[in-house]
Amino acid sequence: MDLPRSRPVWLCVLGPVQAWADGRSVDVGPPQQRAVLALLLARAGQEVPLAELIDALWPAGPPASAAGSLHGYASRLRRVLEPDRPVRAPSRWIERVSRGYRLVASADEVDLLWFRRRVAEARAAAVATDAIAAWVDALEVWRGPVAAGLDVTVRSHPTFRALEDEYAEVLADAADAALDAGLTRDVLPFLQRQAALEPLDEPLQARLVRTLAAEGRRGPALALYRSVRDRLVDELGIEPGPELRSAHEDVLHADGAERTTIPAQLPAALATFTGRSAELAAIDAAVDTAAAVAVRGMGGVGKTALAVRWAHAVAARYPDGQLYVDLRGFDENDSPVDPGEALRAFLDALGVPPASVPDGLDAQASLYRSLLAGRRVLVVVDDARDARQVAPLLPGSSGCTAVVTSRDPLAELVAAGAVTSVALDAFTPEASREFLRGRLGVTRVAAEPEAADRIVARSGRLPLALAIVAARAALNSTFPLSALADELESDVGLDAFTAPGLRGDLRAVFSGSYRTLRPETARLFRRMAAHPGPDLGLPAAVAMAGEAEPVVRRGLRELVAANLVTELRPGRFAYHDLLREYALELAGADDDGAFLGALDYYLHTAIETRQVLAPARPLDRLMDRPPGLARHDFVDAGAVVTWYETERVALLEMVRAAERRCLDAHVCQLAAALSMVQHMSGRWRDWMVQAELALLSAARQHDAWWMAQAHHRMSIGLSELSRPDDAVDHSREAARLFAAVGDVGWEAMAQVGAAAALSLAGRPAAALVEDRRAIELHRAVGDRAGEAYSENNMGWRLSLDPETLDDAAAHYWRAAMLFAGTADRFGEASVLANLAQLHRRREEWTAALRCNERALALFAEIHGGLEAARAHHEHGICWWNLGSAENARDSWNRALALVQDADQPAAELLRDELRALLARPVQSAYRFPTRAPSYAPRVLLASNEE
Repeated sequence: MDLPRSRPVWLCVLGPVQAWADGRSVDVGPPQQRAVLALLLARAGQEVPLAELIDALWPAGPPASAAGSLHGYASRLRRVLEPDRPVRAPSRWIERVSRGYRLVASADEVDLLWFRRRVAEARAAAVATDAIAAWVDALEVWRGPVAAGLDVTVRSHPTFRALEDEYAEVLADAADAALDAGLTRDVLPFLQRQAALEPLDEPLQARLVRTLAAEGRRGPALALYRSVRDRLVDELGIEPGPELRSAHEDVLHADGAERTTIPAQLPAALATFTGRSAELAAIDAAVDTAAAVAVRGMGGVGKTALAVRWAHAVAARYPDGQLYVDLRGFDENDSPVDPGEALRAFLDALGVPPASVPDGLDAQASLYRSLLAGRRVLVVVDDARDARQVAPLLPGSSGCTAVVTSRDPLAELVAAGAVTSVALDAFTPEASREFLRGRLGVTRVAAEPEAADRIVARSGRLPLALAIVAARAALNSTFPLSALADELESDVGLDAFTAPGLRGDLRAVFSGSYRTLRPETARLFRRMAAHPGPDLGLPAAVAMAGEAEPVVRRGLRELVAANLVTELRPGRFAYHDLLREYALELAGADDDGAFLGALDYYLHTAIETRQVLAPARPLDRLMDRPPGLARHDFVDAGAVVTWYETERVALLEMVRAAERRCLDAHVCQLAAALSMVQHMSGRWRDWMVQAELALLSAARQHDAWWMAQAHHRMSIGLSELSRPDDAVDHSREAARLFAAVGDVGWEAMAQVGAAAALSLAGRPAAALVEDRRAIELHRAVGDRAGEAYSENNMGWRLSLDPETLDDAAAHYWRAAMLFAGTADRFGEASVLANLAQLHRRREEWTAALRCNERALALFAEIHGGLEAARAHHEHGICWWNLGSAENARDSWNRALALVQDADQPAAELLRDELRALLARPVQSAYRFPTRAPSYAPRVLLASNEE
């Protein structure tokens, strides 16, 4: 019976508070809004006064805004339940009445009303089978404690307690009716579930004793009596009362042997289970098409809690019993359970005498499947090591279902179609906060939201880690959460997630997976953890491992299969934060060599990117490539940009980590090698971070040349980020240092940076002086490429004055002739783009379009980034003034796509201008003036800085 999916609307309070529309779950809002809905559902059809709602939501005293908040919750609930209701139209569901609100619904729309209708029909039924069917229908609609998931202070409201009492009374009546009719089989699972929740309720336990005996389970009935009696004596100091003793005496003196044995082995479900609605739904969907479902995930992620929660929720679907076994596949303290031992335990639970159990695993598995044939049994196989351990325990009957939890993917079973896999990841941030609220109370967590978020972050959103921390907080209920967060953040490694006497601390849980690895895979797990980025690719892993690629590839597959590493997408791997800490604890001194391997890989791959993007401007003073370090062999500039964007965050973290480790030569060289691709990608903030770190490292080495390099890059980055005054200072310091070490070529490049900064600072005359000085220095050392860049830059600055356009053109053509003798596509494209602007300002439209088309073709080859966007912008202006709005808009859209995500001020200005242009009416008669562009492109600052 799937009531939520079989009705247009279905509202639930008998368990988690939920709403369903057309078979789909609907989000009913945050906890307090759900609480309002729960109270209205619990009193469906009756008026619930505003004062009562306020007392329920704020038992410690309402805020001044309580009434307004309640009206807001009611309004939002109406929108959830009636999304198409016109504004101000009366609500079909939630009515405003004189003193509060009333929910209007029928028994076909609310689980509580359905429950009461079926109870009434059961009591009125003349035929026993009809009555029992009605009782079972009523009981099935209860999915757990009333208003489950709400704060305990809200759930303690008398309305909810009354419903729990109502259920207990109905269950007792149903059990009595079933016993009288001799039809106890379908009622038994409900008695077992409630008896597990109320172990000291003697009338309830007495009915369960009688029902077990009626089902032919005399032994379990007597064992249950003994268990309840022991608890009553131990916990309350009393003997059982007359009702329970009478049930026991009746079973003792009953004639006849036991009939079919119905096991009920599920462990207790967590009382504060949080979230996982998507995963529970995934298991539901999987069992519709498969006889077995495997819940897989890393240690501590909550696989067992999820499987047991789901099993309890569906136990009533399996009236022939529920089997459970913990295979201890990854238990650090115990050996994995042999599948034959697990099978024998299952056969015993199914009533097979030991003497009747055949020898041999295959024969036992055959008997097990035969016993389950034609029955509906749920099998939960927890913590499986591998497919070999699981396969014999899977039932063969289509009426049975198995749920397996494992850190192993059970690939053999999945490939054979025997199992469907459901992946389980760490909590979301909101689910993590909900977990803390469930364990510590809403009030305590709400009082310190920032501390709660710090606890969530330090715990990596891993359920086991959160549970350990929550237990510590619960045991120290007077401690502020901020103190606990401080302690967590100050603890080293996994020390924060241990406690005296705790069997399942994180180290033990992670160790269970780690000790299954082959030695070479365990070494890879330890070494890769030294990578400081959020993820890494196969080449970096190879460099860190110091092994051949096939060996590393195999090791990565094993780590992914063991859920010690996650493959985020093909070829990109990541650790959970806490697993990384565990691996680093194991690594020790191995960490240094692994980190250096990764750093060498990134440095020399960055050098390769420079060789592709600027072959005419090689880097100087670089360390030799380590023997055996594989080359990337980029096919073109597009591949370079793709690699950089993939590794961008990792590269930033590598440079930061290298600076902390005082690997100064690597820091300086990596920052220099990445400058060209960062310019191409418009990543100026990344550029600045690495330039600043390079300056620190160079100063620590007292290396004047590398200090000059860092100052030079600081100047360029500051210019791009619109801080020209600071840029001037750095460029002049760079020029001074280059002059001091006698590097004339680099001194000239520093002069180029100074000219750009001075121009931005509104000092064009001083900028031209620096340009002329740069040209002279480049000529002095015979640097044709450097001279070409300087000529182009000077041409740009002269083009800003309408009186010197001819001089600007002369410099551009000299630059073009010099670039013709180099392989520098970027420089050539930049000159052509500048010439196109100059032609446009002279209203030489055909010449402007021709130059721009050639520039854009070159930029497309090298992924010209912002400069390509500027060229498309200019191209669009030319087309517009020629009367082709369609071509103009196409050019502007191309430009906008290139700067859509760029984060530098110049790109932001261009992005704003492009959006304004695209908003212009197509039929507009406006013509662009021939003045200089509104932005101030500095097309050659970064590209020529080496």
